[in-house]
Amino acid sequence: MPLFEYGCRQCGAVTELFVRHYSEPPSPPCERCQSSDTVRLVSRFSFKTAQRAKYDESLREKMLPFLRSQPGIGEALAEGSGSEEAREFAITERIGQRVDSVLENNVFKNLPS
Repeated sequence: MPLFEYGCRQCGAVTELFVRHYSEPPSPPCERCQSSDTVRLVSRFSFKTAQRAKYDESLREKMLPFLRSQPGIGEALAEGSGSEEAREFAITERIGQRVDSVLENNVFKNLPS
C-alpha cells in the first residue's frame, strides 16, 4: 500500500496520501491552504539491510566501554563510513572472530577426543 507525497505550488506544504489500492489517485487538495494546485513529488526513502550479529548484544555492551578506553580505538570508532553503531558492530564482530580463531587453534584442537 503506497504512500504518495504531494507538494503544494502555492504554500509549499507537503501532503501525504495513503492509497489502499495501487493506482494513481487524483491530486489531493493541500492540507494547509486547501489549494488544488498540488503536484506529486518523488519521495525520498531509506532502508537498511541488517547483518545478523554472530555475537550476543550483551557481549558488545560489555566490550565497548573497555574498547573505548584503549589507545587508538576511539579514533577507529570515529572514522569510516556508516553510523557509529555500525562501526562499533564491525569492530566487535572482528574481535569476536579473532577470539573464535584463537580458541579453535589453541584450545579446541588440544582437547582430548
